[in-house]
Amino acid sequence: MSGNRTGRRLACATILAVLGAAAAGCVPVAGRGGGENGQSFGESGLGNYLAGRFARSERDAAAAAAFYEQALADDLDNETLLQRSLLLHLAQGQMDRARPLATRRVREHPKDAMAQIYLAVEDFRDGRYEQARQRLAGIERSGLAFVLQPVLLAWLEQAEGRPEAALSALAELEDQEGLASFREFHAALLNQVAGRTAAAAEAFAALGRLTANSDLRVAQAQAGLFASEQRWQEAERLLAEQLARVPDNAGIIQALAQARARSGPEAIVRNAREGAAEALYGSAASLSQERAGELARIYVHLALHLRPDFDGARLLLAELLERDQRWDEARAVYERIPRQSPHSWDARLRAALTFGRSERHEEAIERLRQLTGERPDDLLAATSLGDLLRGRERYAEAAAAYGRAIARLDTMEERHWSLLYARGIAHERAKQWPLAEADFQQALKLKPEQPLVLNYLGYSWIEQGIHLDRALKMVERAVEQRPNDGYIVDSLGWAHYRLGSWDRALRYLERAVELRPEDPVINDHLGDAFWRSGRRLEARFQWQRALQLKPDGELAEKIRRKLEDGLAPAEPSPAAR
Repeated sequence: MSGNRTGRRLACATILAVLGAAAAGCVPVAGRGGGENGQSFGESGLGNYLAGRFARSERDAAAAAAFYEQALADDLDNETLLQRSLLLHLAQGQMDRARPLATRRVREHPKDAMAQIYLAVEDFRDGRYEQARQRLAGIERSGLAFVLQPVLLAWLEQAEGRPEAALSALAELEDQEGLASFREFHAALLNQVAGRTAAAAEAFAALGRLTANSDLRVAQAQAGLFASEQRWQEAERLLAEQLARVPDNAGIIQALAQARARSGPEAIVRNAREGAAEALYGSAASLSQERAGELARIYVHLALHLRPDFDGARLLLAELLERDQRWDEARAVYERIPRQSPHSWDARLRAALTFGRSERHEEAIERLRQLTGERPDDLLAATSLGDLLRGRERYAEAAAAYGRAIARLDTMEERHWSLLYARGIAHERAKQWPLAEADFQQALKLKPEQPLVLNYLGYSWIEQGIHLDRALKMVERAVEQRPNDGYIVDSLGWAHYRLGSWDRALRYLERAVELRPEDPVINDHLGDAFWRSGRRLEARFQWQRALQLKPDGELAEKIRRKLEDGLAPAEPSPAAR
């Protein structure tokens, strides 16, 4: 079960440490001590190193850091172990453990970017600006350090009240075309913090010319500038445009409400320390998009080290932990976001969903019921509850949850097709076909060519032997749009099977099995088509294959009967009745 994944990782890593110790001719020594997660450490440095590598490959940074640290204790001069231990502690946000490692690292490698950036952040936080500047000035500018060094230096200059020097430091990025947006964003923030609102507005305007659609963070920052100048209508217009793009964004919703009430929003960066934290957070967000999870966690932890109340960074950290299926840790981060934060609702909703992802389904359902009761008008909470209930095969309850979400809509828009589609599936599984059919048809009115809806409705009609010409065309249109979707290709093959076109059925069903070889239903369908085509040995092979893929109980029993008796003679196809 995924809920036990972390425990399994720790157990495997512990076993590997013992095996490594045994391979080196050693055995674990009782009372030697263990890590904070309960790992036992062997006498062998090699065993701990191998265990650390394994834990890291399993994306269990906490265990990996502990094993590497123990391996380093057995081999104090090993630079590789020192560097990896440092990175892993930073990725865990264990700053106290990282500090002595970083200090050792820079003694031997003073240009090491990560160690110096971390130590510079410590200095910045504690007001040692000159020391932070010296650290950053001497690092090797490669990779992300190429971008971060001048931006952090700029914020250090601003911290000491030198806005012109700050902009000069930022000018190091002027010749880098791909960094123009990042540079202009921080130029705007630097000017805003310095009270130079005209220059900040000019930088935001330049940023607008660089990007077709403003980034949400940029829009919030610019709206804060408009609010500081009491340019309320401009703030409202900007935020309303963003809300049209992302209708459920809590931060934009709150900022727009503040603009309409003439009470905000506040600037997203109020001082130099927050500006530096913003640069680190932006770097983490970019790394997150590139799926560089460990590095992204390092930079988001550094942002939080500078600005502990940075709730946007907390959200990002929790998302990164969720990607590694570290559900309990992610939930703990979500729950540290205070109720007064604009991110609170989003965090509470995501925390509820982590229960479901760790297979604590009843707790997830109870949390979501509480949230939907607290905010009856919130579409996402009600939809999430419906999705979870449908996944648990509680179809009538799921349909009711979706129904409550739909009832809250003032106007049905194109984007709501998915809500109708989800309720339609729940109705169909609950044996309420007339209600399901109505939902699918309404979804197609909102989005006429949506392949998932075309496929589901067309397939269902063919199964029932009604509207056959129209249904087949619908499934064919779905395949045209998604030719590599094994489930939709299977639907077209099965439609031809139901219509008695065995050769056409085989062509599509063989393709569907290529696309989804692990699906028992699709393999079973192909077996049926082989049988009807007179290819009995291939049919039995395919049914055996479907049975090996562990289908649900009802399908498994049907397949066993077919393996014993084959298929009964074909009835006339629906088209021939």
